[in-house]
Amino acid sequence: FGILPNRAVDVARTIDIDPYLRLQGIYSHLAEADEENPARMNAQIELFRQAHATISEAGVDPGIAHISNSAALLRTRSSDFGMVRAGICLYGISPSRHVALFRGMKPALEWRATVQHLISMEPGDRTGYGGTYVASDNERLALIPIGYADGYPRQLSNIGWMGFDGQRLQVRGRISMDQCTIAIPGQIDLKVGDDVTVLGGAGNGAPSANELGDVLGTIGYEIVSRISPRVPVEYV
Repeated sequence: FGILPNRAVDVARTIDIDPYLRLQGIYSHLAEADEENPARMNAQIELFRQAHATISEAGVDPGIAHISNSAALLRTRSSDFGMVRAGICLYGISPSRHVALFRGMKPALEWRATVQHLISMEPGDRTGYGGTYVASDNERLALIPIGYADGYPRQLSNIGWMGFDGQRLQVRGRISMDQCTIAIPGQIDLKVGDDVTVLGGAGNGAPSANELGDVLGTIGYEIVSRISPRVPVEYV
């Protein structure tokens, strides 16, 4: 949807003279603001700036103008018109590895889960559907009550991790619909009732949304947006 820049003035005039319409604003959306090279982002911002100026010069009030998303807001002030559309950066999550957050920003979202059961594994024991993980030594696992129905991707089976006391606790076996298991390193005193951090706990060993996105070949947006409504939310 939308119109090309070379039609902006004609469409704005048509709206302006129509007694039943009112031009409240103009906007565009940046297609490459989070890419490594910002050249095309800057070119698109400049094109929008020219269209905005041309409408004003034609005697039509363009109203509120906005083009800046999170990535542009973090990278350049040149994209700030009357308003910005900050999205994922409001959650303290960078739009991509090429875009740095402002100093002092940190993740606002932390996903925790409570250990429900401890499992002792011996060499040769398997865990999870299909027995895809086989213990090579004595090992302890913790049963965590989250799975792909909660939005924890099944693709993280055997490659994901959670955090506890600054340590990474690796996912063992396939992630089920409602639960999964994680390894407990020997030096960690993890007990039933303890909370592990599934996502977002900076400094406690848990992955960020973008780290999980990198592992799965996707982006942090998808990781956080797929968290199921059945996961309890607490605002602090």
